[in-house]
Amino acid sequence: MDNSPNIHNNLTLNPEMNFLNSMNEDFNLDDDLVVDSPYLSTEFNCSYISENNFLTNQSILNKFNILSLNIQSLSSKFEQLKMLIFKLTSANREPAIICLQEIWRLNPDCNFDLPGYQPLIFKSRSGGVQGGGLVFLLK
Repeated sequence: MDNSPNIHNNLTLNPEMNFLNSMNEDFNLDDDLVVDSPYLSTEFNCSYISENNFLTNQSILNKFNILSLNIQSLSSKFEQLKMLIFKLTSANREPAIICLQEIWRLNPDCNFDLPGYQPLIFKSRSGGVQGGGLVFLLK
């Protein structure tokens, strides 16, 4: 049985409670200032679901997906990541973009290629500092 959290959130931006209006009030910006922003009238629907629900939910089949994970050491968790991507691919839910945070130090001799993705693009912390780092993998 899946015990992971299953949280659903729907967010509708209220034009009276948005960043630009707050900025105008906080900084007394000129009322003639016109800012053209798609966020003033955009509705966002966000759903956070468990891995099993994601794999079986038919309404998200073959949609554009972005996977973002705090992986806490890509070197130690690469095999688990490959298994997750295999599960998602098998269910036709393969992410178009994979974003990984906290990759830590990468051994340049290791192969972190995932089938079907471009070679990884990454940035580690300089000076041999443990922690941090980002990876992007693109379909």
